[in-house]
Amino acid sequence: MLLAEALSTLDFAGLIRFVKTILVITFSFETVGAILLTWRFAHDLPVSQAMFAGIFHSVSAFNNGGSLSFPRT
Repeated sequence: MLLAEALSTLDFAGLIRFVKTILVITFSFETVGAILLTWRFAHDLPVSQAMFAGIFHSVSAFNNGGSLSFPRT
């Protein structure tokens, strides 16, 4: 209900579709990142460790991507 109010909509079907779209995009980016990082880490680590590191770094990078803050002058 809070999200519906923030988006100024009362159509819950559209709101659910919006949330599903966000989740699909999020998991798609994280999956592609995990695959690429796992492939790269597999050159230096055993496969199980490379998979863990790939998934961990992909999720961490995605979640911290917008958290840079610059000092105000």
